[in-house]
Amino acid sequence: MSARLILFFAFFLSSFALSAQRTRVTQVPKSPTSVANGVNSSGDKKIVTTSRKANGYMVYKGDTIKGLIMMGLDGVYLDHIQNNGSGKFYDVKFKDRGLKTIMMYNADNKPLCLTRVKESDKKLMRLLHEGKLTVYDDRIGYVYTPDDIDPFLVVVSYNGEVETLGSFSKGETRKDLIAYINDVYGLKIDYKTKWSELMLTMDGLD
Repeated sequence: MSARLILFFAFFLSSFALSAQRTRVTQVPKSPTSVANGVNSSGDKKIVTTSRKANGYMVYKGDTIKGLIMMGLDGVYLDHIQNNGSGKFYDVKFKDRGLKTIMMYNADNKPLCLTRVKESDKKLMRLLHEGKLTVYDDRIGYVYTPDDIDPFLVVVSYNGEVETLGSFSKGETRKDLIAYINDVYGLKIDYKTKWSELMLTMDGLD
């Protein structure tokens, strides 16, 4: 066999080996949102979440369970440490109607509350304001500014009645919410009030 032929076969084999190695690499798709990895207290199972760990609790089938909470794309993870030091790990889907409420407090001690407004609801809503008029929206995340609130899907609850103010127009949702606030609290907020000003006004109501 000539030296040129030997070099050709050597190059072919090395290329084939590199190609075979490449096919064994598995690409793990990243979540479309920011992620944080956690390890539960009862083992080394890794989970991918959309939020960092936060102290809090969840209400599940009448039981209030405290622990470290992380929010997933379709459910909640809770790591509960018992008094004897052992741990219990919960993985509950949002659509599980046994899950009533999730309450989390981040490093700034800012609360995030997700709750099922009606028992028949398929999803949890984020609590924005609790008082004579209770207001929710359809987002998941801590509220720092009025822009963090969903202007297109707001739900209000008053005297046991629940009304969805969802609209394709931010202006229409704003006007409907102003009408509710004026009626319930006996106010006269101008219907031209900006969304940001309305949210700050609502935050100061009881």
